[in-house]
Amino acid sequence: MEEQIIKQNFARNLHTYRKSRHLTQSQLAEKLNYSDKSISKWECGDVLPDIVTISMIAEFFGITIDQLIGSKIPKKESAKDRHVLVTLMSSGLSFLVAGIAFVILLGFDIPHAWMLFIYALPVSFIVSIVFCALWFSLKWTATAVSCLVWASGVCAYLSILVYTNESNLWFIFIVCFIFQVLVVLWFIWQHKHIKSKKERELAEQRNQLP
Repeated sequence: MEEQIIKQNFARNLHTYRKSRHLTQSQLAEKLNYSDKSISKWECGDVLPDIVTISMIAEFFGITIDQLIGSKIPKKESAKDRHVLVTLMSSGLSFLVAGIAFVILLGFDIPHAWMLFIYALPVSFIVSIVFCALWFSLKWTATAVSCLVWASGVCAYLSILVYTNESNLWFIFIVCFIFQVLVVLWFIWQHKHIKSKKERELAEQRNQLP
């Protein structure tokens, strides 16, 4: 009877946490290195996975085993929303500083003061990279790095164009493209490395079972 209750709790909680991450059963199965049929059976309450798998799933969602199999209905995750808000506000601070500096420079009649907003772009993406690495997936970190690459290119292009009137600056974007290729290769390598590491850890945990 107790096992049946745990099975029902696990099925309900797994479904809730999966939905909170906006994952389909197939996507969750891929991340956990299981078949989507296994996920379906777990959520239907037909099968209860072993303790190693339950521990791995709890770790994936950033919760305890008790939260995953307990009777308390999990609340809708709000941490992700807070993380998004903090990231956006922190990134936006660079534009706030640029705006204040822009108003001050206008009083001194400094030419091209609007360039401050251009320089704020790469700064905001640097901040985004930090928070993406802390809270979000590798995909978002790679996206922020890509944005930094092209924002830096735009800054370099406009700075040289505005202050020197040099127009033959196509090479800047060639360099950006090269860095973009490196970012993509880095993302692919990191993704495969993380996936293989999880597979090895799971295999080791299974081998330790009696």
